[in-house]
Amino acid sequence: MPDLNRAIPSDTKVISDLIRNKEISQMKKMTVIAASVAATFAFSGQSLAGGDSPYVFDSNGDPVMTGHGTCLYNNHGTLNSETAIEACNPELITKAEPAPKPVVEPPPAPEAKTITLEADTYFDFDKSNLKPEGKDTLNALVRDMGDLNAVANIEAVGHTDSIGTDEYNQGLSERRAATVKDYLVDQGVPGDKIETQGMGESNPIATNQTREGRAQNRRVEITVQGTAQ
Repeated sequence: MPDLNRAIPSDTKVISDLIRNKEISQMKKMTVIAASVAATFAFSGQSLAGGDSPYVFDSNGDPVMTGHGTCLYNNHGTLNSETAIEACNPELITKAEPAPKPVVEPPPAPEAKTITLEADTYFDFDKSNLKPEGKDTLNALVRDMGDLNAVANIEAVGHTDSIGTDEYNQGLSERRAATVKDYLVDQGVPGDKIETQGMGESNPIATNQTREGRAQNRRVEITVQGTAQ
């Protein structure tokens, strides 16, 4: 008759061996799975960056990070400025040059046109009222202005010769300049664009020692400034 007490330990050993063999088998499977996952990561890193990426990516295409917050490298790709990504190696990323600022063209320089009204031709003698010839000249000036919105400024400056007192000549030059302004306003030119000034005998353009020179000095100069059209 077999000894039952001796058989029990033998069966226990068999069962223990079976359990141990099963655990070993499971560990081998886990090793194989881990190796497969690592290979998948490495392959993913290669495929997502054209085969040259040095990083390991997860299934979502994001770089795999280590516990220290640095990227995991696959030891296959080449790390340089072309394969680097911002999340892992921002220092290698080539920064794009800022777009140049657009060139702003300066506004056109104002054009200036000056006409001279000789007093003997366009004003009554020793007076500030305009002769018909003076009015015709100013009418032509207004026509030449064209669009009055393009006119920036009009300046009328009166001058005299040296005959008479300084005070009288100053007043006469001012009155003649004011007459020019009043006439231009009557023709539709905005008064706030017209400035007047009297220079008296202080700014001659010819000698006052001759009749011809004094005639040139008796004048009103009108300067129109505006933008090019």
